[in-house]
Amino acid sequence: MKRCRLSPLALLVAALGCSRPSPAPLAVLAAAGAQPALDRIRRRFEQRHGVVEVSYGGGGEALARMALSGKGDVLLAPEQWIMERATREGAVIP
Repeated sequence: MKRCRLSPLALLVAALGCSRPSPAPLAVLAAAGAQPALDRIRRRFEQRHGVVEVSYGGGGEALARMALSGKGDVLLAPEQWIMERATREGAVIP
């Protein structure tokens, strides 16, 4: 059986597109390299659903911030190993 892998950006777009309006801001921790694309996605999402708070940094740094604070709705990392580690550590739900 063939496995399908989605890029982190595709997962973010899917998650944002399926979200319902919420009074609480959506907290996104993302790698700095994703900023140009994520800023466009964020603006569109905010027009339809509400506020998005984005914190940019290195992929490993974003994971560390999420793990230490216990906060964050979406983790957007540039490398697969970061997402695998986040899953192993229970920081994200695959």
